[in-house]
Amino acid sequence: MTAPSGLPGMLGLQALNVVLAVAGWRRRTVSRWGAVAGWAVGAGVGLALGWPGYGLLVLYFAVTAAATRFRWTAKVDRGIAEADRGARGARQVAANGGPPLLFALAGGDFAALGFLGALVTALADTVSSEAGKGIGGPARRLADLSPVPPGTAGAVSRAGTAAGLVAAVGLAGAAGALDLLPARLLVLAGGAGFLAAFLEGLLAPLERAGVLDNDGINAVSVFAGGLLAVCLGWLSGGSA
Repeated sequence: MTAPSGLPGMLGLQALNVVLAVAGWRRRTVSRWGAVAGWAVGAGVGLALGWPGYGLLVLYFAVTAAATRFRWTAKVDRGIAEADRGARGARQVAANGGPPLLFALAGGDFAALGFLGALVTALADTVSSEAGKGIGGPARRLADLSPVPPGTAGAVSRAGTAAGLVAAVGLAGAAGALDLLPARLLVLAGGAGFLAAFLEGLLAPLERAGVLDNDGINAVSVFAGGLLAVCLGWLSGGSA
């Protein structure tokens, strides 16, 4: 892990974090309170993991914003586009960004591993969902494999799954380029995150039953991705 170089580096990172939070709000990728939540996540990750962790977080937000806008008109026509023109609210940002932040702040040998595993889960889940809704095609509810319309909560499709896999590999590769983790641990984090992204589909019956809402299911899934990455890292006898 690479921390910002002294006080000037830290101030520069935090200043950039403020600028990007405001820019996200101005471009309507997040709501006003979503921007505040994003700023808080970015500030914490920057303090804990420095530029490598913060760079990955920025990449995550950029890719998810692009995925949300992917084939936007088609999603609107089908009635499956995100509400508020795709601007993510504070609860959505907290559900997806909170677990990676917790792992980063936990410190220790596996902080970066848990952070990356959780972030990969959040990215793979969002990209697969938005790509699947935009491209369309056959979809199945993961809990019972029954065919359902694209955009159904808990559904998976070939196009969406492929897009999620590409996103997971890309984020793990970016983490390697930023020297966040050794190559072997990148594979563990990427694999754990991609697998955990399917947990949302398995937990979808809880949303239909009113036990958890979508944000709650996302938070559980993203945390599970980080936890699985940490467990695999521990079992492999390696650390960051």
